[in-house]
Amino acid sequence: ETEQAVVSTQSTGFGDGVLKETALITTAEIIMIPIFAFVNELFGRIKTLRLLAGVMFISSLFLVFCIDSTIFVACLYLQRGSVQSLSLILFIYAPESFPTHIRGLSCGLTVGGLFVGGLLSSCLVYPVGVLHSFAYLTGALTAAALLALACVFGLQTETRGADLP
Repeated sequence: ETEQAVVSTQSTGFGDGVLKETALITTAEIIMIPIFAFVNELFGRIKTLRLLAGVMFISSLFLVFCIDSTIFVACLYLQRGSVQSLSLILFIYAPESFPTHIRGLSCGLTVGGLFVGGLLSSCLVYPVGVLHSFAYLTGALTAAALLALACVFGLQTETRGADLP
């Protein structure tokens, strides 16, 4: 019974830094969202979305090859902040891109896609990342970031300053 208690209290590799790292990652959202909101107003939706998708892909790629906990936290910080900023700018871009009669559908599909992505990533963290290997998890995140980058580069219409269709 004592041996079982010792095993159940062992760390999964994260140690006591989980709370500190979680607070740091939440700070990424608080800091990066206003920065990219400003960049969005300066350069437009398309350029900001492409920049954010690029930051998300590069930080995800570095997560695969992270060799130090400092690099891991920094990449996670950038990735989390860019994902949140990207989703907020998509909330602005979607209604501006579609005519009124399908605007609700475009917003619904955007929210649905973000929800499914968040649900899948939440479901992957423990079973894949903790139980098996973080290499699988970061590989999946990098593939998703590459897909997002390809999708964002497929967008053509700049909506900043344009009238709604």
